[in-house]
Amino acid sequence: MLCGWKIEMKTRDLVWDPPPMGRIKFNVAGVVMNEIAACGGVLRDDKEVVLALFSGRYVAGGLEMVVLMAIKEAAEMAIELI
Repeated sequence: MLCGWKIEMKTRDLVWDPPPMGRIKFNVAGVVMNEIAACGGVLRDDKEVVLALFSGRYVAGGLEMVVLMAIKEAAEMAIELI
């Protein structure tokens, strides 16, 4: 139970699909709660090996901005790895 909401998750909801062979994939997420914004992400290769992680708090105007900031951070990290 979270904030009065019952959350049910099934195993199929937790499946991660790897990128095509030879490629990398970044998954990002953002959250805004009580005017505090945070985001994070994980970069994995096609063999599911974690290549990079990041998380942090940001000043943002809303959830959309936090997610965009996460995508920007992920892109910068991917460029550094190339």
